[in-house]
Amino acid sequence: MRRRAVNFVRSTTLQLTLRRMHGAFTAPKVLGGLAIAAVLLGVSGPFQTFEAFALPFRLTYWLVICTLTFAAGFSAGTYVELALEQRLSEGPRFVVSSFATAIAVVATVFLVNLFSAQTTLLSPVATLLLGGYVAIISFAVSAAFKLFGSKPAPAKAEARLLARLPLEKRAPLISLSVQDHYTEVSTLKGSHLVLIRLSDAMAEAGEGLQIHRSHWVSLKAIAKVERIQGKVILTTASGAELPVSRSYLPAVKAAGLLP
Repeated sequence: MRRRAVNFVRSTTLQLTLRRMHGAFTAPKVLGGLAIAAVLLGVSGPFQTFEAFALPFRLTYWLVICTLTFAAGFSAGTYVELALEQRLSEGPRFVVSSFATAIAVVATVFLVNLFSAQTTLLSPVATLLLGGYVAIISFAVSAAFKLFGSKPAPAKAEARLLARLPLEKRAPLISLSVQDHYTEVSTLKGSHLVLIRLSDAMAEAGEGLQIHRSHWVSLKAIAKVERIQGKVILTTASGAELPVSRSYLPAVKAAGLLP
């Protein structure tokens, strides 16, 4: 059971990281920030890029650098932050995730320079300076996304619903489903019927998404969403398949789960 729980945490952390990445790259402020940074750096040509590239190639180079370093740094930092969410407090977690972001950014800069065929950009000093400079830009864009992007529901609310379950069933939430006058609460350790309305259960469930008038699912427990013979089916991390009704499709798409 412990190995299953570890695999569950890893898979849901990756899924949530990918969804946040999707949200970042569809946020106008983030895209605008990347474009502005790429143009300013492309025109000014810092770190010997003015001498190394003509203007069109320089603009392309910095657009690639800004986009890839942001993607690498944001995903690395977000994954580490989510993975350590239950282990470290906010301050230490920020420090560790910042190191992960910086490492990902420097590695990405080195790889881009490796394929740029410009040996002057491959020296350790140049890579570290450029990586550090771009890391600052990545942090700024990431901060803009966190400040102005969508914010998840507080995770602490989840404990309120779990308190209604027997001790042996208390684990990360997977889904809620209506069963007559009860709500079936499914967790990593099984299911339990609770005498509570679905709307009230959702209010105590934390970060999740209602996909049907009878079903709610935790965002961290979504394994995949697919169309099968014209119907949209959501599969949870436990393997359960839940229908997505038409009225809730916009919310599913807004969460980045469907194109």
